[in-house]
Amino acid sequence: MRSLSYIAFFLSPLAYSQDGDSQRAYWVVLIALVFTWLFLRQRIKSIEKFEPYVVLIYSTMLIIQQMIIAKGDIFFGLKFFVATVAAFFPFWVLRSTHWYVLDVVTPLRRSIDILFLIVVLQIFSSFFFGVGERYEGGLVGFRAFGFLGDSFTSVITFLVLYFWLDRKWIYTTLALACLLMTGGKMGILMMAAMFAIHFSLFSRSAVKPLFIIAGMFVLMKTLVNPYWPLDILSNIKNFEFALNNRLFSFQVGWTYFQENPIIGIGINEGLYRVREDTDVLADSLGIDNYFAVGQVHNAYLRTLSETGLIGACLLLMLVFYWVKGAVRALRVSRGLPLCPERAFLAASGIWVICFTLGYQTTGWFENGHPQLAWLLMFSTFNSIILERTSVKMRATTSWQANVSGGAIAK
Repeated sequence: MRSLSYIAFFLSPLAYSQDGDSQRAYWVVLIALVFTWLFLRQRIKSIEKFEPYVVLIYSTMLIIQQMIIAKGDIFFGLKFFVATVAAFFPFWVLRSTHWYVLDVVTPLRRSIDILFLIVVLQIFSSFFFGVGERYEGGLVGFRAFGFLGDSFTSVITFLVLYFWLDRKWIYTTLALACLLMTGGKMGILMMAAMFAIHFSLFSRSAVKPLFIIAGMFVLMKTLVNPYWPLDILSNIKNFEFALNNRLFSFQVGWTYFQENPIIGIGINEGLYRVREDTDVLADSLGIDNYFAVGQVHNAYLRTLSETGLIGACLLLMLVFYWVKGAVRALRVSRGLPLCPERAFLAASGIWVICFTLGYQTTGWFENGHPQLAWLLMFSTFNSIILERTSVKMRATTSWQANVSGGAIAK
């Protein structure tokens, strides 16, 4: 029963996959209630305080924000508070239950395998048969997402690296094929960054010079022509439209921030204005080759514009907390032999770093956003396995020291 509950919880972010789902907040609360009830019965230690405090301050600030901004809705602020705390709460409880789990790795591996199967079935059926979301364009003719949503692209990069580290080459190939079928340019760049970090940390010394030479080549080429990546990407269909979409959203987002730098224009307020404001900006510049803008296409700029400096600082505190845990996981994983724990610690640690610091995404900081759920999922299981592995390593080291000391005494 315990193993099934972990598998079900690991797959729960799939419930948030559909963009525009008006019931997302209710799904968040329902899932939180179910899994908090399951995990609370296994809790044996206190919840770590830093993340809950930051989230509570952030959510409370959004209630106050609704009292200050024009056309604020206090009921919306309260609803957002409840849903945000609910989105985080089962993860906090899960982190305090892990000593009751005799084998956390087996259910985790099964969960990832099930997720992989879902992804392959969804993406392949969408790409070849038009099931769910499929659009023309991308790198291989279509951009296929099935019913997973385009925000799922970043999660596929985790599957690619995880199966690579776990030496499952067929799984790695299929996951990579799914990533290419989504046509996510940022996802592909994120995958490249993840493998660059992986090879820098875990590859044999003979391979590292190749990455150093490649890095020097990229640096020299950038100094000669800073726009060379754009020259290559410009050959991708509709690239200019996508690029203008991002640039316009950045400019409009910065304008929103200037309206109220301290507390922002209001959470989600940009969603109601950005399309019209972007059209006005494009008309003033005489540009019509751009995709319609639905939101500010950068999580940090959107946070800055909608929640001001206060909200952005709180988000950065959370990011620092997550990245710090990811760095610890990478440090420990380097000392492990080839094993499932090493594969997950390395893949999840690298993923968290690349996602939070480099992935140009949208409102993943909102409750009910699948990317937030996956970020918390990888960070949570990362911390659980990290602590268990660290204790085992310390126990093994202590035992070896005792055996060695006994041998010397004899």
